[in-house]
Amino acid sequence: MDRRIKRKIRIVYPGFTALLMILCAAIMSALPADIQTEVSAEEYQVYNAVLGLVQLSKDDAHVVINDKTLNLQCGEKSENPVLLNGCSPMRVSNESLEEITNFLGENWPDLNKSTAQDFGKKNQASTRIREHISTPWKHLLVGDDIKDSDSKEWASPDMAIFASRVGFNPQNTEAIVYLLDFSYLENVPTEGDYFLFRRVGKGWQPKGRITYFQKDQSKSE
Repeated sequence: MDRRIKRKIRIVYPGFTALLMILCAAIMSALPADIQTEVSAEEYQVYNAVLGLVQLSKDDAHVVINDKTLNLQCGEKSENPVLLNGCSPMRVSNESLEEITNFLGENWPDLNKSTAQDFGKKNQASTRIREHISTPWKHLLVGDDIKDSDSKEWASPDMAIFASRVGFNPQNTEAIVYLLDFSYLENVPTEGDYFLFRRVGKGWQPKGRITYFQKDQSKSE
């Protein structure tokens, strides 16, 4: 079940022309050692599945993916790579974790509660995404080690993507992930979406999508 929510948001995120510089600056600060947990191989499988759903309206589009995951905290000390209304993009109206969990359950009645619980637990702090990403379009994982040659080609990307950690049920057959897309493409909106995936064979198939907010309403579902 999809649900679109119209929200007035204030994005704490500077102008598009200096996008790459800002992205790099935002993720330069080191994470405390106790939250530098590694993203699992199964999470990368879900990342690849959800990124494969992103449709672009331009051939040879350039998409940057931030290597610092979003978290559920608010304020500048949260170390979120981007803030909406001063809070996590996953709770732009300052909803509590319980409210977010209830929100997901209302839209996905068959959602396993343990999946939502794991999602909430993993997203209490940010961690790093490594270059184990596969996409159908050209992408650059934006991190501290970006090369000068890369920065010239990617100075004006067509989209910037931020992802949460992936929450699983104990059997690793169900997954939740949140994706935030800053789009600079015509007819492609800036939006934040919750995605529900279930394992089918050796792969992950989408079973639900909730558009949590959308800045530009020009895209048709």
